[in-house]
Amino acid sequence: MRPRTGQVTKAAHGRYRWRVQWREGQQRLTARSDTDYATKAEAQKALRRFLTDQDNGAGPARRGTLGEYLHDWIDTYSKTGALKHSTQVAYRHIIDFYLVPRLGDIPLRKLTAADVERCYADLLDSGATRKRPGREGLSPRTVHHIHDVLNYALRTAVRRGDLPRNVCELVNKPKVQAPAVQAWTSEQVAQFLTTAATTGDPLLPVWVLLTAAPLRRSELCGLRWGDIDLVEGVLHVERTRHQVGGRLYDDTPKSERSRRVLPLTEDARWALAAWKNAQAAAAQALGHWATDRVMTDADGNEITPNGLYKRFQAARKRAGLPAIRLHSTRSTFGTNWLHQGRPLHQLSALLGHANAGFTLRTYAPVMPSQTAESVAQYGSALRDLLDIDLAGVLGANRGANRGANRAEPGTSTSKD
Repeated sequence: MRPRTGQVTKAAHGRYRWRVQWREGQQRLTARSDTDYATKAEAQKALRRFLTDQDNGAGPARRGTLGEYLHDWIDTYSKTGALKHSTQVAYRHIIDFYLVPRLGDIPLRKLTAADVERCYADLLDSGATRKRPGREGLSPRTVHHIHDVLNYALRTAVRRGDLPRNVCELVNKPKVQAPAVQAWTSEQVAQFLTTAATTGDPLLPVWVLLTAAPLRRSELCGLRWGDIDLVEGVLHVERTRHQVGGRLYDDTPKSERSRRVLPLTEDARWALAAWKNAQAAAAQALGHWATDRVMTDADGNEITPNGLYKRFQAARKRAGLPAIRLHSTRSTFGTNWLHQGRPLHQLSALLGHANAGFTLRTYAPVMPSQTAESVAQYGSALRDLLDIDLAGVLGANRGANRGANRAEPGTSTSKD
């Protein structure tokens, strides 16, 4: 049974929305407008359009499989402009490689929570795809991301009236533990750079920059020379470079806070100047240079994000250092910044975090020594303001205090 009528209501904020309710067998279905409208006439027009679409058999997801619905959903969602290009690519990857091979043939209306749970269990166990049949199991965090995509898509189906309920709400998501902060000490950073210098690593200037500025891999690979001012000593993060499934593309930074200006250390300025001079010399020898990207090889070819990761791990192994992710160079910058007693809010801005609270939650496990040092400094400063020898007073009564600590409440430690 298709919906025949609906209603338009006025929201508390003065705008209008529509809603349609109908029954199919024993199920009561509801469809709501995806947006609010400035006038009642606009909402009524949108309602009529929805009812007409239903009469014309629109909404293939209602009758089709989950795979058909997911592809229709991401195609429609991508056209709204609400998703960054990198997010669209990530969502399509999750749909094509993990969800459709396991759940895609199930009719949308017959998908159950048990189906979803079996899918998650298989992903955690093997994570295999048709193209990569022997792959090891995915991490709980990755499966959590897959759940988020499926949950979001099914929520949309419920809102449109394509489903009576979202089965993802009945599923236990994989538990994800916050990963421990991976970081090198200042001495390990020095060892890394020293080894790169003594072994003639051609990417030494890149490693100097990476250890001196808290850049994400995508931000580093997205840099163009126009983003860097060596005279002023600043670097502008204006774009990112991504690699998914062998495809390369530029995108905007992760958030508005990620679009930031980073001051450069003196070593980083010298490193970038040397890198730029090496590119200019190579361009002159080759007779051409096709790009203004910072991250290139000596032949002018772009260094991809995946290629940069592999070279970093090779340099790390040569230095004999413990394994960390390339992204953890940001954590290295952050922990060393805090261990030097520098302000948390400044670190948050340099990292491009959403707020200082997120930075605090991320780095709290590595801050005890800094906290203890700060408390000691606070106590020392307070002691300097006192007009009495507090240590002497406390020392004179130390024995009495120890006795008082042993005494039961309501009793006296006096022998009289």
